[in-house]
Amino acid sequence: MLIAVLAFGACSHSDKERAADGAPDAPAAQRPASTTPPQRVDTAATEPVVHVALDGEGLRLVDPRTGSTRLLEFGSDEKIALDALIMAWGVPAERTGQPDCAAEPPTSIRWTNGLGVLMQEGKFTGWSASAPRQPEAATSRAVQTMSGVGAGTSRMEVESVYAIRVSQTTLGTEFEAGGMHGVFADSTAGAPVEALWAGFACVYR
Repeated sequence: MLIAVLAFGACSHSDKERAADGAPDAPAAQRPASTTPPQRVDTAATEPVVHVALDGEGLRLVDPRTGSTRLLEFGSDEKIALDALIMAWGVPAERTGQPDCAAEPPTSIRWTNGLGVLMQEGKFTGWSASAPRQPEAATSRAVQTMSGVGAGTSRMEVESVYAIRVSQTTLGTEFEAGGMHGVFADSTAGAPVEALWAGFACVYR
C-alpha cells in the first residue's frame, strides 16, 4: 500500500501577504532553490501483515488491524492467491506436480506451517492443512478456521462449533463440517484432527 501525500495550492501564505501589501513576487530565477530533500514514505512499516484462516469456500484473508476479512475463493487467479499467501507466510517450502491426481494435473504448493494449496490451470482450486511439517516450525500454531478449528483441535472442540457428519472410511475416522473434510486420529471424543481439506483434493481412498 503506497500512501502518497500531495500538496496543492495556488499560492503560499507568504505569497498572499505580499499580494496584500502590493509587493510584486520575486522572479522565479531569484528565488532560492529548496534544499530540503524529498520525504520518503516507508511503506513497509505501515503495510499490515495478512492473517489467513481456513474456510469451506476457500481461504479467508484477515486484516489484523481492523479485523476485516476478505474471502479468497476457489477459482481465484493463481497469482492473486499466491501473492496473498506469500505476504502472509513468505516463500513456499515446496512446489510439486500431481500427475496422477486429475486429467489436468494440479500443482501442490506447501509452507512449513502445514498449509498446502492446489493450483490448476492458473486457478486456486483447493487447500489442505496438517500440523507444521518441519522441526523449525514445530512451535508454530497450525492454520485454523475463524472459529479456531485446525490440525490438533479435538473432536469435542470441532463439534462445539460445527454440526459434523462422521464416517469410517479407508482414511480412518473421516468427517465433514462447514464445507470442509477432515480426519480424526481415532473415533474417540478427544481425538485430534490430523488433517483438513476443502475444494479440489487429491485424496485416495
